[in-house]
Amino acid sequence: MVAQSKYPTAYWGEWAHIIIQTLDLREKAKGEFHGACPSCGTNTPKEPDRFWISELNGEVKVHCRQCNGFSEIQERLRDMGLWPQINERPYDPNNNVTPFKPAQDMSDTSQPYHIKKGINLYNARCVDDVVEYDIYDSDGQVIGKQRIHPDGSKRFTKGMEKEGAFGHVGGPLKGKVYITEGYADACSVHESTGRPVIVGLDANNVPKVVKAIKERLPSVTLVLAADNDKAGLKAIEQSGIPAIAPEQDGWDFNDLHQAFGTEAVLDRLNLAKIPKPLWSRIGELELREPEWLIDGMLEKHALVCGFGAPAAGKTFVMVDVALCVATGKQYHGMDVDQGTVFYIAGEGHNGFVRRCLAWSKFNDTEITNAPFFKSNRAIVMNDEKAVEVMFATIEQLSEQYGKPKLVVIDTLARSMGGDENSTKDMNTFVQAVDRIKDEYSCTVLVAHHTGHGTKERGRGSSAWLGALDAEFSVTKVGENDTHVKFTKMKDAKEPEPMAFVKHDVELMTNTLKPVSSIALEKVPFAERQASTPDEIVTEAIKEIVDLTGDKWVQQAALKREISVSKGVTQKTAHNWIAGMVAGNKLDKKIDDKNQSKQWVALP
Repeated sequence: MVAQSKYPTAYWGEWAHIIIQTLDLREKAKGEFHGACPSCGTNTPKEPDRFWISELNGEVKVHCRQCNGFSEIQERLRDMGLWPQINERPYDPNNNVTPFKPAQDMSDTSQPYHIKKGINLYNARCVDDVVEYDIYDSDGQVIGKQRIHPDGSKRFTKGMEKEGAFGHVGGPLKGKVYITEGYADACSVHESTGRPVIVGLDANNVPKVVKAIKERLPSVTLVLAADNDKAGLKAIEQSGIPAIAPEQDGWDFNDLHQAFGTEAVLDRLNLAKIPKPLWSRIGELELREPEWLIDGMLEKHALVCGFGAPAAGKTFVMVDVALCVATGKQYHGMDVDQGTVFYIAGEGHNGFVRRCLAWSKFNDTEITNAPFFKSNRAIVMNDEKAVEVMFATIEQLSEQYGKPKLVVIDTLARSMGGDENSTKDMNTFVQAVDRIKDEYSCTVLVAHHTGHGTKERGRGSSAWLGALDAEFSVTKVGENDTHVKFTKMKDAKEPEPMAFVKHDVELMTNTLKPVSSIALEKVPFAERQASTPDEIVTEAIKEIVDLTGDKWVQQAALKREISVSKGVTQKTAHNWIAGMVAGNKLDKKIDDKNQSKQWVALP
């Protein structure tokens, strides 16, 4: 058995960004992120960057010139929640989870079939070293048996009609049900998943069984665990259901089970997806009305982006939408198709629970048992390993709570491992997001920041806008209002603009400490009248103060903000600021050593 490491592997795509963010590391050399060592203490003047992390073969590697305490550093990171915890049940590729005997040569007839295949018997019996199990028709009637001899030869009851007939392993055919070609594969899949499995008898018969089961049990979700050979791949193509085969040529799932254990089987099955035909005849296409997740606002199976400036209220809007879907509560008068929600949070983790509890209290709607799941860290969509982990965990939760109706990514910047302005990097991100949308036929809602040159669109490559089915802006208006306006709706009429007022909601922590957060209430929408220069400057200062927490705002930054948000020159912005200073409406201070450094603040 392979020895278990005391310090599990931290994969770069899964852990690097949260380590960098939490420890406030800075990239000093390409691929090296430096800062204070979490183990031996703070930086020293002589060695301000003695600790750093880097990537090697997709893994996070830690370094410290002072202590060289790799184990101590990993231990400290693990205590801080910045390193994977020790796996209580390590995956050992050389040892099955159950104590099966290894497979043997099928020509050896001294042992029965199931012993050589390394499986327990399910819904079967062994009589005189011959394994036999019942065969059913689609009505559930026993029509015969299959007998498997120690040499692997298989025989059916004489005169039995095999077409569309099948065997059965495990419990009742409800929920997710796997289908395999042979009995040994079915036992391996059942042992690995705990789910019922249909034995299709052979690859040619599998599509016929699929058709019969769909007609008889339409509520069952079938997944094909096929052999990786010509006949198995043909069965995948013809069956039209989610399907997967082992990666290795010529292998079936019993081969995978015996070679690498049940966890390897489960990991592979979690990647099953519906094969889509490349072409459809025009006559097969149907004209359908839009299907709505939120009536008249968000379509099902759509990619939607909500963009806005920092502090505009994007996350409050996203949480409002997500919790309405998860609980089934109407979205401000609009009907909702209730379902499971996965919220990928890349920032604002500390305040997230407050926002959800404020929503619950303000809307008088219980959320404790809602099918709403928040990630504990960002998921980088450009990282293949991180994405596969995401799909595997969503699949596991979906078995109990149902497939997602909505996946929220907050924000694009935190979930994209690349350059937003790069068409190549953006296309990679879009492909990953489209896979979520297509895999679960769900809506994906992405929070994004405004562009650097204009607040009228999301920032980054134009490939993002082209990929969207719908887009809306989130704008802060005055002290307490948020406006939502749709700027793109590919296949339907753009919804009417919406206005929300923010309400403070008082909460109590588990230690009885009072805290507060915000919930949104929809109010009649009215275009705001043109602001005066004084109002524009005042609002811009308040936005910057909200972000920085510092009363004093650098004048150069304020000019840039006003210029970008209002489409005026920096000279005009400067004149507006100077006018308020001259009228004693703003306080001002100047750096004694550098007259060009100037700050302003509201009195």
